[in-house]
Amino acid sequence: MTALSARLAALTKRKDLSLSRQCELLQVNRGRLYYRPLPESDLNLKILHLMDQHYLDYPDKGPRRMRQWLARKHGIRVNLKRINRLYYSVLQLKSLLPGPHTSKPTKGHKVFPYLLRGMQIEQPNQVWQTDITYIGMTSGYLYLTAWIDVATRFVLSWSLSNTMTSEWCTELYQQTIARWGNPQIVNTDQGSQYTSEEFTQAILAGGKTKLSMPACRLAGTVKVEPQTMLSLNGFGER
Repeated sequence: MTALSARLAALTKRKDLSLSRQCELLQVNRGRLYYRPLPESDLNLKILHLMDQHYLDYPDKGPRRMRQWLARKHGIRVNLKRINRLYYSVLQLKSLLPGPHTSKPTKGHKVFPYLLRGMQIEQPNQVWQTDITYIGMTSGYLYLTAWIDVATRFVLSWSLSNTMTSEWCTELYQQTIARWGNPQIVNTDQGSQYTSEEFTQAILAGGKTKLSMPACRLAGTVKVEPQTMLSLNGFGER
């Protein structure tokens, strides 16, 4: 459990201490108590499904060309801002054409050098890699993240969530090292979850592990396979 998760878990309704005061004492933003992610609209779910399937055949298409294709082929006319959010933030897609749209950290986050160039990766726990992808379901979508040992191609751990946060990524990493020990190097892309202070501090704590960026996408091995539309009733927010 992360430090923030522990503080949130400590919040309880009490007669002698209001939730507002508890948030103040624990240094937790009060908005975290009431935030509930809104479900995607039926139109957005349709666009997500269409783009996800079309991308498998045309991975060179970015949001602008996807928007043109949706309008021409399916009569769906929406603004580019909506397509950008669904394409980049929800589906986590990237056009294979060279261009400026690569994984970028949040402004102010530290970016680490790429350490794997020319390296012989032959031992377990030498290099771990992680990424996030999207899985379509009958009533929406979920995010999937996993940790893989690069030398053995063994999936060390995985997790599903309906939100994509640095806390989620950090918590799964801590669970993974508790079971398998620390790797020498962690390899990720430059997404904001991985460049966040919480995640990088968890990786570098104790000085046993180095952090490498950018990385090839683990998620690509998930997206290229036809997705089974899952139905997970009662899946709660992490």
